[in-house]
Amino acid sequence: MGLKPCPLLEGRSGVWRFSDTKVGQNFADGEHYATGIRNMSAMDWRGNDALYGAMHGRDGTHNAFPDVVSASDDDAIGDEMHRMVKGTDFGWPYSYYDGARKVRLLAPEYGGDGKTTAEADKPVAIFQPQRPAVLDLAFYSGRKFPAPYRGGAFIAMHGGEGDGSHAGYNVTFVPFSPRAGAPTVFADGFAGPSPDYKNTKKAAYRPLGLAVGPDGALYVADSTKGRIWRIAYGE
Repeated sequence: MGLKPCPLLEGRSGVWRFSDTKVGQNFADGEHYATGIRNMSAMDWRGNDALYGAMHGRDGTHNAFPDVVSASDDDAIGDEMHRMVKGTDFGWPYSYYDGARKVRLLAPEYGGDGKTTAEADKPVAIFQPQRPAVLDLAFYSGRKFPAPYRGGAFIAMHGGEGDGSHAGYNVTFVPFSPRAGAPTVFADGFAGPSPDYKNTKKAAYRPLGLAVGPDGALYVADSTKGRIWRIAYGE
């Protein structure tokens, strides 16, 4: 059984807010802003709204608890994108979000049976199957892309681990009008010419970072060879 309360939540697995006018701050000076985050590097502010972040969903749940979580149910555990305000709880490690059934379930370590629901904030978007490994998030603040893309979120999908994974290895787009809509693949083909290249051993490139330039273009960085792509509209 897992420890409850989980000690990792005290100084990790969260977001802390610090003053931008005070020097010499220590960790204790920060305000614990959001919690329950398994692993997250993808964060960005949406103008006139809030801070958003996307975390990696839990891995290996079927292998660890085959009698509780089937292989297909494991694939349905998603990477989660949340709107963060003070007190937002992503739910880790006590729960996980099933993207197929669209329900948050109690984790097996805390008595979950694959059916019992749990309480935590609901994600604004879920990325599954097979957890595509979200690594960066950038809201489009430019004016060059067509109107449906303005104010929406681009997500760098680094690509799932394992020889058989075909998840991720792309840039995904989440529209906002004003709430988040269904994710769609915006740019693909980074790994190679066919889905078979979408694994860590064969992938030519893996999207890692995103930035919106002052020219209104979207810039995509790769972790395999260090390449950067510029994606522009109407040029």
